Amino acid sequence: MLKSIFELEQMTDVSTPSHHNAAPALPKAQATRARLQNWAGYAATAWKTASILILGLVLAVYALNVIFLDQNLNLALITVPDSLHGAGFTSEVATQRMEDAINGIEDQANTTRSAAAAISDQDRLNVTIPGVGITFQGLTATLRYFFHTSARQITGEFVESNNQLSLQLRLNGRTIFYKTVAGDNPDAANSLIYDGEQGGAFQIVQATQPYIAASALDSWGEDGLAALAADNILNARTLSPSDLAYSYNLRGLITYKAALISGDTALISAAMADFSRAPGIAIAHDNLGNLYDIPNTAWRNQDKSVAEFNAALNITPQDARAYDGLGNVYREEADAQNPSSMQAYFNTAISDYTAALRWDPKNPSSFSGLDKIYADPLYQGKNLGLAAQDKARTIYLGITGMTTKADMFERFAGYAFSPARKGFWLGKACNQLTWAQAVSSQADNAGLPGMELTQAALAARIATVNAQLAGQSACPAVK
Repeated sequence: MLKSIFELEQMTDVSTPSHHNAAPALPKAQATRARLQNWAGYAATAWKTASILILGLVLAVYALNVIFLDQNLNLALITVPDSLHGAGFTSEVATQRMEDAINGIEDQANTTRSAAAAISDQDRLNVTIPGVGITFQGLTATLRYFFHTSARQITGEFVESNNQLSLQLRLNGRTIFYKTVAGDNPDAANSLIYDGEQGGAFQIVQATQPYIAASALDSWGEDGLAALAADNILNARTLSPSDLAYSYNLRGLITYKAALISGDTALISAAMADFSRAPGIAIAHDNLGNLYDIPNTAWRNQDKSVAEFNAALNITPQDARAYDGLGNVYREEADAQNPSSMQAYFNTAISDYTAALRWDPKNPSSFSGLDKIYADPLYQGKNLGLAAQDKARTIYLGITGMTTKADMFERFAGYAFSPARKGFWLGKACNQLTWAQAVSSQADNAGLPGMELTQAALAARIATVNAQLAGQSACPAVK
């Protein structure tokens, strides 16, 4: 057919005379190829240019949103006196410790793995420290701080005077915390940052996201303070829709727990009413769904329970608690069905528990549900090996949760500014450890492996706490 391009090129080289003022004429095929290559080059350049423009536009929109619309917390560097700086407690250290304490409070407030929850993972404060690091987040935080565009600007300083240390914190220029303790060393500074609801970190959370502070109090067992905090939020003149919803949910949660402890069924209606006032958040539906599924109660209604869990999933499709709740309902319903249909209910429950663990792999309730199904003699897929495995996971996760909370209480005790406050937090730590010890003892009696080591470790920790308490609290002695 046609000669190869290589041959055409050689023919061109031989037959075309050399000219200084005119380009040599190209054969038709070679000219066509050159045009196609040029067009391809133009198209590639145009695509790269368009991609860069689109990426730049996206980044610009994101940056504008973060700088001017985002409501994250900007934590400016906290200034420190020379006495602290010389001891290594610099402004950077003080500010990072404050961020650490804020995150710790939020971790305790985030009770999504417990039987009833106050907040969800999506509601955490995103703390940024302008001027620290060169990340995009740090850069936007610096710009927000420079342009004064964030609604949450935290500034503050430590001041040393007469062997005393003070910490003042301001939100957008308004003082939200001022406290003085004895000493002018890092221990005194830490006590002003930490120490639970009396520390500066808690006051920042309370001023910027009050429902998180209130739910942290609830998680710490401070039911009275948590209820008062929820009421204060609901009575505030200016209230965001999020604060309103979560505060109703928290008040309903506190009332719900009080009803279970006291047996006062009149409180159940009040809890239901508060949960119903927060229809826009998944956790309120989860809590209401769990309430409707309490066995042997006059208000139990599993159809309403399923409807509430499905409503939660419509809001948050990755809601592990809703899937866990559905698993509980269908597992309980399986035992009430005739043999021809109970297997389908069991299988549906297993599917829901599996979905819950997909989104929350450390959910002890889901492992407990699977354990009960696999050990149920009515379940055709009965598997005692899997049941024992899931039971062990439930117990280990429960003990881990208790010891983690004890860790936090012991940390608060280490930063306490007075013996009374130290005893207060150590007492709470001791309660968590003794509960964990009781659970491990029951598991050991049931033959669960490894519990002897767990009990020994817990006994050693309880002995350490008792030694620090020195009779200040009613922590039981180690047997």
